Amino acid sequence: MSYLTSVSKRIANGAVSRIKKYVRPYLPVDSIDIEMFDLILRSNHVGEIDSFVEQASSRSLIIAKAHTQLIRRRINNEFPEHFQALRQKTDAALKNQFSELGSGYTDVDDGFGGVRWAEDFKSGVTWTNEHFLRVPIIKPDSVSDIKTVWELSRFQFAVSLGQMEILTGEPSYRKTFVNLIDDWQRKNPYPLGPNWTCAMELAFRAINIITALELFHQTKPLAPAFLKALYTSLYQHGRHIRANLENSGRGLSSNHYLADLIGLLTLGALFDKLPDGQEWVSFAVAELEIEIQEQTTDDGFCYESSANYHLMTLEFYLYTLTFCRKNEIALSVPFVRALQKGLDITSELRDTTGALPNIGDNDSGRLLKLAERKDRDPEWLLFWGLMEGLEPNGFDPESCATPESLWLFGGRRLQRDIESTNEDCFSAKSHHASYSKYFKSAGIVKMAHDDLSLTVNVSDIGVSGIGGHKHNDQLALTMSWGDTQCIIDSGTLTYTANESERNRLRSVQAHSTVQIDGVETNRFLPGYLFAIRKCGVPKVTSWLSTRELDLLQAEHNCYQRLTGAPIINRSVYFDKLARFWLIKDTVSFTKGQSIGKHSAKWRLSSALITGPQTRKQTSAQVECSIGSDSDSEAQRELIVRRFSAGSSIAVEPFVYAPEYGVPANGFKTLLFASTGVTEMIWGIFPNLAGENKEQSEELLRAKFDLLEWSNVRFDLDRDLSPNVANLSRSEAPCLR
Repeated sequence: MSYLTSVSKRIANGAVSRIKKYVRPYLPVDSIDIEMFDLILRSNHVGEIDSFVEQASSRSLIIAKAHTQLIRRRINNEFPEHFQALRQKTDAALKNQFSELGSGYTDVDDGFGGVRWAEDFKSGVTWTNEHFLRVPIIKPDSVSDIKTVWELSRFQFAVSLGQMEILTGEPSYRKTFVNLIDDWQRKNPYPLGPNWTCAMELAFRAINIITALELFHQTKPLAPAFLKALYTSLYQHGRHIRANLENSGRGLSSNHYLADLIGLLTLGALFDKLPDGQEWVSFAVAELEIEIQEQTTDDGFCYESSANYHLMTLEFYLYTLTFCRKNEIALSVPFVRALQKGLDITSELRDTTGALPNIGDNDSGRLLKLAERKDRDPEWLLFWGLMEGLEPNGFDPESCATPESLWLFGGRRLQRDIESTNEDCFSAKSHHASYSKYFKSAGIVKMAHDDLSLTVNVSDIGVSGIGGHKHNDQLALTMSWGDTQCIIDSGTLTYTANESERNRLRSVQAHSTVQIDGVETNRFLPGYLFAIRKCGVPKVTSWLSTRELDLLQAEHNCYQRLTGAPIINRSVYFDKLARFWLIKDTVSFTKGQSIGKHSAKWRLSSALITGPQTRKQTSAQVECSIGSDSDSEAQRELIVRRFSAGSSIAVEPFVYAPEYGVPANGFKTLLFASTGVTEMIWGIFPNLAGENKEQSEELLRAKFDLLEWSNVRFDLDRDLSPNVANLSRSEAPCLR
């Protein structure tokens, strides 16, 4: 074994040991059948199981009780596309066809009317019904992904079946729900198989089944014999979650632990006459009060450094708030304040498409899929906050309801005055990310004006240095223009199916930043897909935002281990009136002169100038036409130009993941410099709608000639206050 291999192994083993000491091993609990559950109820003076079933089926813990005709009318009138999406999803479920994690609708029928619950139907790999402690999460010799198995067994499709019975009154959806529940229970007896291996998955499954039950019960109760078996299984779920919490220790836990807690909260309220249920509720509330503070940065962002996981944990907190208010469970003022901060940063971070820019891992996860949504679409969560009397900063909804709010709140109106000529809804408007902001504790800088938005990622690896869902995206850019995300992050294609593919999309070369010698900024640990060895930190050294311009200077020292201990500096100038960004990247050496020893590459995003209709390339620039979802919008062009000698531009194909498990082709602009070049100046120029190419080129030349951009430098040595909102152009730092 070579010396380097030996050292790498010791480092990896040390990091894993530090993580493992905080992880509690999974423990089995007693298996509960209907007779034993009946005995537990009797011994705790709750009554017989028949009376428990009757009482439980009449309660509504999650979904608001609403008049069926009201829901039908509002869905049909306001959200016909929601009805059509539900129809497609549920009609496929009637035939045992499901679409999970990019699979497309796939037949998973076992040949006898049941479902292949233990199969990753994307790869065809099946898990055996071993004791859950012996079930492998990763199968090294296959391309299987256990997330596909787990995703189907979350039973989110069951909620859709309940919705469709309310909307149509057709009995086939109820029959399918009962058959699939019976089939799942028969093929997944406790404690056998992959669907008992992760407490988070049990929590998702329990919450979705209870939600589906409440929807079906709004029409009429299900059969008592069926409910006896199902409530027994749900009680088993609660006991297993409580014994197998995914708690990695204070400051180290993740969204998994939050899911465990909301699962216990929900199941505890269902079984609140039992000592177990009462303990589950009190424990879950106390822990959620702590975890929302631990897992949220000072400005409200999820501390896992991921936009997708930020939205998912925000959904957990909103669910907790609504559930506790509905069931008269007390929450503290600090909990609500932390939730308010999460809503504020969510609203403020939206780009011009109305979505959050992709940062870190994206597994397309949601708790309740009451309606279909594109990944990182926060509208329904922000509206959920409004329904609870919270006011997300800068959020102005397009209507007076979302499909989700109708199901959760039963058509209840907003708790604020609706200013509209139409009393029933707001006037529609497009989203403009109209202001810039530096989110210090989240480590994100947003530069936005009108229909342009750009973010720079200066976040640490998160989770107290473990980096479970972090990418090597230090100082990386994303950019949107109107209804198009033009420069985007690579996304996540897989977690466990392919380690090299997992690492490819979280690598530094898959992001719009600077790479030296092909080396990763933070090191990946071989065999460990949810950990990164921290090698340095990014930071903002100067930030200024005015009405007319933004100036940012940031750096990271993740390459200190290389010869000369290089530091990457990125300066970004945003001219809001002229509508362009100018970027200056510098490699500076802190330990001697190392020019000539290193090769630096500048990559413009992971793919990613997306969806081009045409593209042109010269030695100095790349142009591409940007499509639009709006037929009325004029043809647009995005130009990327470099202004440094010793470099050229190449365009490469790149496969990225707009959603988890969904590969897509884009094309990547690669800015690279040969050995010895330590500076790159380049720009991003969106052509204004209606401008022809000649006018645009003349305008760019005039600006560059006027300001002598070939010799540009950022004079950011002096302290710049981020609160200079009214600084005029003449007072701004000089660019010379």
